[in-house]
Amino acid sequence: MPLTNNPEHRENAYLMPSPDREFVMLKRMAKLEAAIEPAIFDSPPKYNTEEFAQRVGMSRAEMERLARSIGQPLADTPQKRYTDSHVDAVGKALLFAEAEGLTPDELAALVRNMAAAMERLAARQVEFIVQKIAATEQVSDTEARLRAAERTPRQVNLLLPLLTHVYRRYFASTLKHLTVDAIAQRGLNNNDADFPLVRAIGFADLVDFTARIENYSPNELSDLVRNFRAISWDIVKKNNGRVVNFIGDQVFFVTDSLTDGANIALALTAPGTFLECGEVRAGLGWCRVITTEGDVFGPGVNLTARISAAAEPSEVLIDQKAAQILELLPEYSVVQQQSFTARGLGTIAPARLRYANDPRP
Repeated sequence: MPLTNNPEHRENAYLMPSPDREFVMLKRMAKLEAAIEPAIFDSPPKYNTEEFAQRVGMSRAEMERLARSIGQPLADTPQKRYTDSHVDAVGKALLFAEAEGLTPDELAALVRNMAAAMERLAARQVEFIVQKIAATEQVSDTEARLRAAERTPRQVNLLLPLLTHVYRRYFASTLKHLTVDAIAQRGLNNNDADFPLVRAIGFADLVDFTARIENYSPNELSDLVRNFRAISWDIVKKNNGRVVNFIGDQVFFVTDSLTDGANIALALTAPGTFLECGEVRAGLGWCRVITTEGDVFGPGVNLTARISAAAEPSEVLIDQKAAQILELLPEYSVVQQQSFTARGLGTIAPARLRYANDPRP
């Protein structure tokens, strides 16, 4: 369904006196707000909250709990806001919970994790479109956001097959990775008191990021962050790693293999890898961890983060466990560095990692 009237008003609005311009913009925004959800969902609203709960066989309290997990509180209104898509999605979630024996708390936790991931994905998609419109159509940020709201809801169905494919692809690879591969790596006789997974943990961040961006425009800062993340993602995936998350100007990655982790860290810090983004430093550790809610935890994670912060530009520091393994491999050069004290962790004795053929002194 169309989300806007004649597009001529969009540019003409900027030529009107200020009160008239504000009136046109506010009216346009109100129409967009009312039209976005009907354009995205593939069926019209048919149920109010009570009817929705009855359709899926849940009490009002159960519905409120699930809605909070999604991050969309129930509407206290008799207005019909829910569609057959809502009913189908919740109904299938309940079937899944029943098949797996999930408690209400466990289902809520699963839904909360999915919602967090989807919110981040949706934000990145909208931000990308807004920036694209602003850059290619040479309009203001306000106009770019309004145009994105007008256009992109109608394109949701074009992206859903790709989203489903990518999800299936990563679900399959992650399922194998965290089950069969994990057991094969640690052995069958694992001590349940130990952290179950042995992983290479890495952090890499841009050097002097705060000072570098002090005089950047919003577009320049956006381009820098996007380029850093795109290049980091490509390097991590090329070397069989997983990006746990991006934290500002830092990438947190994990691999099953220490050599894969070493190659990622060395590629990220190689001079010239990020061009105008600047130099990168990295830390790498070989440690036992747990994974929960898509994140990675363990004492070695904190240690590696501290090691990363101590690295020089274009250098990789590694922990002692990683050093003991990598120094036996001829393709790497491992040199012990001066120890330092980290609050809460005591004395840390890192080593510098380079390729053996690195020409730097």
